[in-house]
Amino acid sequence: MMRPAQVLNIDMNTMSSLGIPTEQCRRLQKSLFVHTVGFFELVKEVTKGCSNKTKVMKGIFNAYYSLMERCFKTDYRMLCVDIVNDHDEELRK
Repeated sequence: MMRPAQVLNIDMNTMSSLGIPTEQCRRLQKSLFVHTVGFFELVKEVTKGCSNKTKVMKGIFNAYYSLMERCFKTDYRMLCVDIVNDHDEELRK
């Protein structure tokens, strides 16, 4: 069974083969984990006791998508759809 990093092509071997130095690979992987867990915990804390968690979470993630689009100067939502489709295809293999 492939590990999530392999499925998502952010494992050391894949990134190294694409010319990303090993230390940068490690840094990216650690950063993804730390920021994802931290963001999740913050969202959980902010929405605790909220009368409409779904509405608040939709707003948070829409803001996140909008910020990512600006950072990447691209249609981030379409990029996310492509990522999900690729991920689903890999899981079916």
